[in-house]
Amino acid sequence: VFPSKPAKVFLYLQPQNIKYARADSVSVTVSLEHGINTITKLTDFRQQDNEINMETFMEEKPTFSLTIKQDDLDDIEKFTSTPLKLILYERVLSDTNEVDFADRKKEAPVRKAAAYGYVDLMQFFTKRRSHSALDTFLYPLDVSWATDSCKITWDVYSLMPIMREVNFSNVIFVGLTSLFNIEDTISENCDDLIVELSFHSKDPIEEETYEKIFICRYAGFTKQIISEQTNFYKWENLKDPQLQNYKSLGIYSDIHFSIDNLFSNVLCTEDVDFKFDDIDMDEDYALICNSMHRFILTDRIHVDLEKHLVCDKHDIIVEIYKDSEPETVLLQGFIDLSLFMYPGVVDCSFAVELKPPMRTSLTLSRYSRSSANQKTVHSENSLNEIVNKTMFTIINVCMKLPITEPAGDLNEAFNVHKVKCNIFKDCWKRTVKRKKAFVCLVNGNVEYYCQPNGSAAMGHYGAILDIKNVSGDSRFQLGILRYGYRMLEDKEFEEALDAFQFASKSDDNQLIANVGKAKALYFLNHLKEAEQYFSEATCFTIYLPNNWAYLALINLRLGETYKALQCWKYAHLEPDILIHEEILSELANVDIESIPLCIDPKEPNF
Repeated sequence: VFPSKPAKVFLYLQPQNIKYARADSVSVTVSLEHGINTITKLTDFRQQDNEINMETFMEEKPTFSLTIKQDDLDDIEKFTSTPLKLILYERVLSDTNEVDFADRKKEAPVRKAAAYGYVDLMQFFTKRRSHSALDTFLYPLDVSWATDSCKITWDVYSLMPIMREVNFSNVIFVGLTSLFNIEDTISENCDDLIVELSFHSKDPIEEETYEKIFICRYAGFTKQIISEQTNFYKWENLKDPQLQNYKSLGIYSDIHFSIDNLFSNVLCTEDVDFKFDDIDMDEDYALICNSMHRFILTDRIHVDLEKHLVCDKHDIIVEIYKDSEPETVLLQGFIDLSLFMYPGVVDCSFAVELKPPMRTSLTLSRYSRSSANQKTVHSENSLNEIVNKTMFTIINVCMKLPITEPAGDLNEAFNVHKVKCNIFKDCWKRTVKRKKAFVCLVNGNVEYYCQPNGSAAMGHYGAILDIKNVSGDSRFQLGILRYGYRMLEDKEFEEALDAFQFASKSDDNQLIANVGKAKALYFLNHLKEAEQYFSEATCFTIYLPNNWAYLALINLRLGETYKALQCWKYAHLEPDILIHEEILSELANVDIESIPLCIDPKEPNF
């Protein structure tokens, strides 16, 4: 019997709304790009591009699809450290210095990248079908030329789950901050520098020959005063030398660090004095990178990694070379991984001494993804150089869970019903594994009474959803209802639906939960289910005009014109009560031409 081929899952992205102030004065397009996976634009027109044209956006909101093999590790890896790129282009005339003024009238506008952003799709790699609204921001590439950011609201969904059998067991972030005390001969031409991390065998596999397995690389260094750098990690794979987007907020991740504590609690290369106290943060320069890679481990890979670390046959080699001369290693250092075999260790900052390498031979493993075989070269001159300061780099390695814990499912490890998107977004924010529901409720209530419109209370209330076996306790319902309606306001409809499903298990709040659940389902475009819960809400002995107005709107969209008119009549039994602006706004978006005006009064069954 031949093994069955993995099912292909289509992940769809459709922009629902785009806000960009400059679109009124210039021609604007937004391009979707991914360096590894193919993007397909589903459109009625024969266009091969993957772009959103702002001029025709309201006429046709294009849908884009990504084909992902279900449970396929290679496809998972494609999106682990490489989000979907969003690049906003404006069509502008060339610089006046380049073209004579008389010729500018004949000149065709050129496309110039103005803003940059991304969509991290890993939150949709779950064992259930995805459907959620998502807001993304594109930030200016050059604030001296264009200062406006762009906001895009997406509808993201899949008709099948991307994951079925594979379990995500751990998430690892590897971040590189800066290179310190680097010699002028290297630092003055830092644009060309590459830092590469690889697993490196401690013992030679042959005489003077060591195995090396590529992990990741970093580029795009800039020479800056240490205290003037930003404190956010960038996505290394989103850096684009052509766009020069290194300073744009559009490539920043949600992970940050403290510049003041850069040298605190670091593990240093053994028997090396780094003299951190001699570094003047406000005067001294460093080669700044501040970039990270993300690795997501399945349960099997988690087990394999633990086995390799237990055997203690590899460390990590840090190598620095020029991109133009990849075979010549300028500096190197080593990281001892044995620390991660201690129980409870999840994150470490390593201060790694960098020195010119000794002459050795490195044999790349067949599993290596490195692009070139490197020769470490060490000259007599470098041996005789006297380095007054220790050259070093700071590398952070952080895991969601200790590698020594049994491999399992992140859902179970974090005691949640589903993997929250922030599990993939951050690591250095500490997550309490099992919060006490009552503590969350009390903290939420305190924050809510101090600042009802703030977000602090919502964080505590939302944490209650992550705790199993408490949904039947009526004491938690009020906090969850507050959270659910706040999620509706923030257009986090999937999260709102979870909250109202939690709250609906208590009879005391059935009406409020049903109305909230119906609204969430409506905005997720599940019209039939939304109608069911709005209808159930009419069975209570309380008149809710907006409830009937929603039923009218849903039936209108479903083509049930007669039922829509009947519901609209019930919504106006008390004419002094105004219909909510949100419903009127939705009615304004209904295509009038698609509504049948011929009404059959015998249609009922209503």
